[in-house]
Amino acid sequence: MKFLLYPNRSNPAALALCERAGHFLRQNGHTVLLAAGAEGADMLLVFGGDGTLLRAVHELHAACPVWCVNCGHLGYLTDCELAQAEAVLPRLLAGDYHLEKRMLMHGALNDQPEFTALNEMVLHRGAYQHALYLYLYVNDQLAMRLHGDGLIVSTPTGSTAYNLSAGGPVLMPEARLLAVTPICAHAPSGVPMVVSAQDTVRVQWLPAYDAEEPDMPYLVVDGLRREPLRPRDSVTLHCGTQSVLLVRTGDETFCQRLQGKLRMSGE
Repeated sequence: MKFLLYPNRSNPAALALCERAGHFLRQNGHTVLLAAGAEGADMLLVFGGDGTLLRAVHELHAACPVWCVNCGHLGYLTDCELAQAEAVLPRLLAGDYHLEKRMLMHGALNDQPEFTALNEMVLHRGAYQHALYLYLYVNDQLAMRLHGDGLIVSTPTGSTAYNLSAGGPVLMPEARLLAVTPICAHAPSGVPMVVSAQDTVRVQWLPAYDAEEPDMPYLVVDGLRREPLRPRDSVTLHCGTQSVLLVRTGDETFCQRLQGKLRMSGE
């Protein structure tokens, strides 16, 4: 098999584990690839946390299964902790695992090329001095007028991230749904809602004042891509046809994993 290794290069523990994993795989007759060989990989091994996994997905566009070791903090998307990783590696070689299919979200800002997100799309006012007037359309029908700090549109995978912190619903990981969650809305102007795979969401910013300021609102995709917003900009989003396949080697269910992570965060 061909394994592509992707560590968090700012994390010494992740780098060290990546080196040991590469040595183990080569000793067992397998090929270890660098990022340039992503297209030929049979499995992508990520050593870091959820942020490292998101970067790997965006940079590599790998179609193969992804196994991630938590070398960071909570690690909602990871399969195991750093201390367990070397004991789990032989199970990958034996095919002793199952796959979780995680939907990607597709979207576009105005007429720009489409982007994809594994976690979320966020419209946020940032340092802009006014609250945002956002208009949410579902299938071209006005569904919400929102006056607040912004809006999160989340995939099931991202529903346990910023969306959860903002009071949004947790979605089952393999569902084909989107969670739409206001950020600090001026009640009762916005409430969380869930839309299906058949629905298209469009969010438009219609400010009370058109004058540009030094700090404008922005669109952020998975915490990695940031685009400034201008008055009357529209962001259109829908469930994508592409998926990320996450490798799971344990018997723990999603609900058990979720409760364990929430306890780790002190809740």
